[in-house]
This record gives sequence, C-alpha cells and structure tokens, in this order.
Amino acid sequence: MSFNDRNWRKLLIRIEEESVIPIIGPELLQVKINDLDKPQPLYNLIADELLKRFEISRSKVQGEINLKNVSHAVTAQFGPQDYKDDLYYEIRDIVNSFKFELPKPLLQLAEITHFSMYVSICFVPLMEQALNQSKFSSQPLTKSFTYSSKKEVVDLPDTLNIQEVVLFNLFGTVSSRQDYVVSEEDELEFVHRLQSYSYQPKKLFDAMGSKDLLFLGCNLPDWLMRFFVCCAKGDKLFTHGAPGLVADNNSNQDKNLVHFFNRNKTSVFNVGNSVDFVNELHQRWKEAYPNANQQQGAPKPIEAISDMKPDSIFLSYANEDELIAQKIKNQLEEAGLYVWMDKAKLKPGDDYRDKILRNIEHVAFFIPVLSNNTLSEEKRFFRLEWHKSLEVLQEWPVSHPFIQPLVYDDIDVYSSPSIPKQFTEKHVIFCQRSELVSQDFVANLKARIRQLRRSRLVC
Repeated sequence: MSFNDRNWRKLLIRIEEESVIPIIGPELLQVKINDLDKPQPLYNLIADELLKRFEISRSKVQGEINLKNVSHAVTAQFGPQDYKDDLYYEIRDIVNSFKFELPKPLLQLAEITHFSMYVSICFVPLMEQALNQSKFSSQPLTKSFTYSSKKEVVDLPDTLNIQEVVLFNLFGTVSSRQDYVVSEEDELEFVHRLQSYSYQPKKLFDAMGSKDLLFLGCNLPDWLMRFFVCCAKGDKLFTHGAPGLVADNNSNQDKNLVHFFNRNKTSVFNVGNSVDFVNELHQRWKEAYPNANQQQGAPKPIEAISDMKPDSIFLSYANEDELIAQKIKNQLEEAGLYVWMDKAKLKPGDDYRDKILRNIEHVAFFIPVLSNNTLSEEKRFFRLEWHKSLEVLQEWPVSHPFIQPLVYDDIDVYSSPSIPKQFTEKHVIFCQRSELVSQDFVANLKARIRQLRRSRLVC
C-alpha cells in the first residue's frame, strides 16, 4: 500500500502533537565535496578515502564500496589488533579534513519546529550543527547526549526545559578512540551493552516508547532493526505495536522485514528513499504551518501561566464557547473547587502551548465542554488538549473518572466522529440550561477530590 495523503495528514497531526521522534541515519548525510555534481553519501566518501590511505585495492573489498565493507577489508589486510587504532584515527582525520555544507535533509528536519527530540545513529555530529544553525542562529544550544560502549551510562536527565531541543547520539560520535559504530563488530558491541538492563539509557527508551518513531535513512540490517524497535518500545511493542514509519533505500525490498513492520503498525515508505521522504515532509509541513518560525534563535523566556493548584480541574472548550465555559468555571469555584481554563485560547505554535498541555498532567479532572462548535472539521487547539487528556487517562486507575465530558448543545455525542469514543464510554454529563452543572455533579467532584486527598495521606 502506498503512502497516501491520508497517511501524510495523520503523520502531520502526530508531529503537531509532538508525539514523533525522528531517528537520523547515515543515508541522510548527503554532502557535496570538491565541487561534485551532486551530493554523495558521506559514509561512502569516507570509505573511498580510507582505501587511499590504507592503500587497499577496490578489488579487495567484498561487496559494494561502503564503510562497513571497507573496514572489513582493512581488518583482513592488517589484522584486527593492528588496524583498529589507526582506522578510527584516520576516520576522525578524514571527517575533519572534509569541507562541505550541512546536508539539506538535516536542515529540513531541523526547521520543523514541532520536533523537540532527535535520535541519531550517525557518528558524524552534523545533526547537532543543523539544529544549532536552524533553531538557535548557530549558537551551540542544542542539548546533546552521546552514548558510549565503554564509559558510564549516558541518559536523558530527569527533567527537561520545555524549550530545550534534545539530540541523543545513540551510536557514539567520531573520535580517535574506538567508541562509535563503524563496523558490524561495533554494532554488536553497542547492541550488547544496550540490551543489558544495567547499561540501557532507560529515560531515552521511555521517551521513545511513548512516541511514534521515524526511522529515516537508517538502513539497519533486519536483525538490528528488530532489536532496535524492541529496545525502544519495550513491552509496549507486544501490546500496542510500534507506530511510526521507515524510509530508507532497502527496507521496502525486504519482505520479511516489511511483514514485521506491518504487524507492528509501522509504515514503510515505498515511493522513494529517505531523502525523498524528508523533502516531501518538509514541504507539507511548511504548507500546513506557513507562519512557523524557521529561525527560532535563542530560547525566549515563557511568561508565567498560573501554576496548577493541587487537585485542580482543567476546563477545555472551543473559543466560541468561552462565555459558557466561564459560567461553568464560576459555578464550580463557588463550590470551593479550583478550575483552570485557557482564556487566551492560544494557537498551536505559541510559546505557551507546551505549558498548557503539561498542566493537564497535573490536574485531578479534565472536563471538555462538548458543543456544536467542537464538531468543527477545522484544526483546533482544543483537540490537542483532548489528545493529551487521553494520554494522561492511561496513568489513572480505571476507577477514577479523570475525563468528565459536559455536553452543552443538543448534539449526538455517541455517534459523532469528531468526539473521541473514550469520552462517551462513561461519565458523560448533560448540562442543564438553568444551572449548567447540577449540584449532584459538583458534590461528586468534591467527594472524589476528598478521596484523592485521603489516599495520599494513607500513602
């Protein structure tokens, strides 16, 4: 099945929700050196230069001329013990000697403002340079982490500033030491360490497990791709699959691997390669968000939004229903409940958005006001709030009615495709024209909050 417009729309929505992590592979490192007619794969250019420096005939290389095969040829000629230090030293020197502009696909991915975390399996740190150039006016402000096969475990911090852009180099970065992935033996060494619970970057894998993954130009062997997906998704792979996409030169030709992806909800881009995919993604994203800042500059301080008080209620509504929402808020607060509502109705892309969505994680109840205005087929910010509430719902016990929809207009909430079915499975409350919310509803909210407070005291 081809990747059609519906697939693109779904992907753009997930990206807008910041629910996607791109994984950058070597195929995206397309560079022009010495006035070449067209960009060439950087790893292949490194391989060609290694053949010259080690004076190895191309006929000695088994298979196509690529970095892995050339590293094996060096091993075969000089022996595994003698070549290693020299090989990694030479690669570092070659990378430093090359002069080229940053690859266009990396700059295109860096310009997509809805991406806040990237994972790279390339040892040349060009993605970090692209992020700094595109997002921070070339200031070194990307939060970069590099995994090592030999040192202490490097992982994401416990908390990240919502404005930080994170890059995790999972297969190391170039140096004169053998601590980044060049050969199949390097892959095995990193994989052996990553599969060990004691050495896993657990916070990174937790982040990847909760997001859709875009494997872009990774072109990993079948066994390694399966392992990578399993590590990243953990137990969720066997219950929820691995939603995401793969775009590279070869995966769509491997029938067994394609079947594995299809079984686990991962799409395979089959109308081009990874560069083609990134180019079209960038173009579609620009068309969908023409006013997005492609040159963000240094992070700007976010104006304070009132912190959520303990056991707060989040009121979500369409901006046309602001008067109704305000009346509901007043009624609940008169009963001694604290209610938070976004009076500014900020659009996606504003600096406040992440803080608003994060507030949903800290409330006791989420109340969406459902009306004719929420049936709109246009893109609306309240739907991001809805999607976020459904994520948070998974963290609450089944007995806790975290989402409590209030139906204002005479609409069929049970059959409308615009309303998530999880909203209508239980706890739907229909507003009364006289007092909007009933005294029984208010009393139930207060009782639930008292119960939450008692449970915390017991703990």
